[in-house]
Amino acid sequence: MTDPFDALRTPSTPVAPDPGFARALRARIERALLADDVVRGPSGPLPGQITYAAVLTRDIGRAARFYGRVLGWTTTPSPDRDGRPTRQVRGLALPLGLRVTDRDPTLAPYYAVPDVDAAVALVRAAGGTAAGPADRSYGRTADCVDDQGLAFTLVARTGRAPEQSAGPGELDYVLLRLPDTTRARAFYGTVLGWRFRPGAGPGYWHPEPPGGPATPAFGLEGGTTGAVAVPWFRVPDLDTALAAVEGSGGRPVGSVRHQRGGPRIECADDQGARFGLAQL
Repeated sequence: MTDPFDALRTPSTPVAPDPGFARALRARIERALLADDVVRGPSGPLPGQITYAAVLTRDIGRAARFYGRVLGWTTTPSPDRDGRPTRQVRGLALPLGLRVTDRDPTLAPYYAVPDVDAAVALVRAAGGTAAGPADRSYGRTADCVDDQGLAFTLVARTGRAPEQSAGPGELDYVLLRLPDTTRARAFYGTVLGWRFRPGAGPGYWHPEPPGGPATPAFGLEGGTTGAVAVPWFRVPDLDTALAAVEGSGGRPVGSVRHQRGGPRIECADDQGARFGLAQL
């Protein structure tokens, strides 16, 4: 009879580690070691938080007019991003913009990270795709897509943290709708260090960045056929804002719900993009 412990007596053979896995593991260890310093007092935005967000739309002129009527936004042209027209929303605590896309409309969040290059390695190791990091006027960034097709951007954690959004037209909540929440939790836990607590309904999760409560807050919902980030915006009066939606070619989706301190409703704009209104 073969002794099963013979395998333990076999000389070990060194295995060359995968360079991508080694870089990703090193980045995760460094992030864990720096976690206490991040919580005590960072000089800029906390890791995993949104510092900027772009509403991706097929027709930027129509979007500017629609959200101007509904949310009171005033937008100004800014330099094209990769050859695509861009407009910036003026006067918001958390900077927002509009950008043309040829893909499905969505919100593209910019997530703060301590080290963009290390985070890019994590994105690739977790199954996503990432462009090479680039230095821009507002910091080092990398455009990415997660492992289920949702676009986002990594940005170096520099400068002042955005003020908490409280006024009308501000981004209040971001709902990530993805086919598989198990995969999403593994991906964003690896890349951004998010932890997750269960929501009220099945398949719903609340992501929590490592440096503190998310501002704006997040939700994660599974079971969808595609991947989309749905932005929710603050309004002073829900009935008035909903009338503006319908008068501008949009429509409500579902019914009014009372959550997180006030009534809210999901809508579609005049190009079919989903967004939400929250009276807070």
